[in-house]
Amino acid sequence: MPIKAWSGKSRPGFSFLNTNMTTSPERNKISYLVRLIDDRDEFVRIRVRDKLVEIGEDAIPFLEIVARTESPALKSKALQIIQSILPKKIQAQFGQLAGNSTKKYQDLEAGVILLAKFGYPDEDMDYISQVLDQLAAEALNQVKIN
Repeated sequence: MPIKAWSGKSRPGFSFLNTNMTTSPERNKISYLVRLIDDRDEFVRIRVRDKLVEIGEDAIPFLEIVARTESPALKSKALQIIQSILPKKIQAQFGQLAGNSTKKYQDLEAGVILLAKFGYPDEDMDYISQVLDQLAAEALNQVKIN
């Protein structure tokens, strides 16, 4: 059963939420929260933002769709919420990395890539990995020469 699109006139343009996803309470909750990110009531907007940040990574696809398809004001609000979620996601990934620390050098590269995701979220992480590999090869050559 698809998620129903908002039928009220105060929330036009949310037809993207009427997708063929499998229905789940969490997805319904996220879609309804996303519809309220531009609510007239500031209290509601703040609570919605906080709840979406709390939900975290699962809310990002919904917010990315809004950021691509809606008005500049909605785009700005959606991107702000995404930017609030990303540090928490990266923090969790750092925790996993620290907990699974077995190969120190691979973990170092993974840590650098996580830092890059935090500081430069739009950059290509595969390219950064390639540059790190190239730098490591050059450093190894320098060590062998000396």
